Amino acid sequence: MLLKQDFHTDTWRRMKKFINERLQDLREQNDQISLSLEKTAALRGEIAGLKRLLDLEEDNSSSSLTDVLPGFPGDDMSSESHSV
Repeated sequence: MLLKQDFHTDTWRRMKKFINERLQDLREQNDQISLSLEKTAALRGEIAGLKRLLDLEEDNSSSSLTDVLPGFPGDDMSSESHSV
């Protein structure tokens, strides 16, 4: 379970910096015209996953990772739209 104070730590700041740098790299890769459909889909999936991690900080009502990350018990992907 993540708490509000978890997002005010040096660890979270370093992780957020890493995620943002990775997002920039992935977006630049995704802008290449010569990518296959499979590679584009993989990049977009990774971008979406990283953005969902960043959203943890902004989601004040989230009490656990299962509320935000797919594939965990209690997650209902059909109830919300997730775009890249």
